[in-house]
Amino acid sequence: MSGLVRMSRTVQVVVLVLGWSVRGVRGVDCPVRCVHGTCLTSKPPVTCSCDPEWVGADCSVPIEICDDGDRVCYNGSECLRNNVVDDATGKYKYHCDCSKAYGVSAFAGHQCEHAATQVCEVGTPSSSYAFCTNGGQCRSFVFDGADHTGCRCAEDFEGVHCQYLKGTAPAGESSSIPSNIGGGGGGGSKLSGLGIFLVTLVCLIVPCVGIAYYLRKKS
Repeated sequence: MSGLVRMSRTVQVVVLVLGWSVRGVRGVDCPVRCVHGTCLTSKPPVTCSCDPEWVGADCSVPIEICDDGDRVCYNGSECLRNNVVDDATGKYKYHCDCSKAYGVSAFAGHQCEHAATQVCEVGTPSSSYAFCTNGGQCRSFVFDGADHTGCRCAEDFEGVHCQYLKGTAPAGESSSIPSNIGGGGGGGSKLSGLGIFLVTLVCLIVPCVGIAYYLRKKS
């Protein structure tokens, strides 16, 4: 089993806590809530020792370890088998299906480890497909059902959501729509401005019409 899987199974995230006293007993007077793990207070600093398939400072982030023993999927995403066999191991390779990740935020990346930092879909706090990660900026803001037009990525990232470190994207996903922040592509900005203008216009008109109707009915 790879080092990555071993690390994920035995991860202990250290949480520094000021002013606690050493009890020397596991789980007693623990100042940290270990959701899926055991609080260790035998010596400073306090640690959460996570159960298998859980990671995070409080052991609240689920992971799924794929059958190839190499891929680990985070944030509720699921392992999916590729139709490609690894020449070295003779096993099928796997990838993570980020569409199965938590609904509170969109996630992307090789292991669905990157949460959305900007939503590109108008009228919703979270979008399953139109979003940017790692500080990327939406090339345009789209309405429900419209195609995601990509993100302007920081220099070290690439991919339609800026979810990959440059040079690590799977074949066919490395180029793409994104460009460096501040670089070209004025078309996206025009669409973005138009979308925001229309939404703002509607928000202004509807209350005005309602007030006018109320005053007319009252008079």
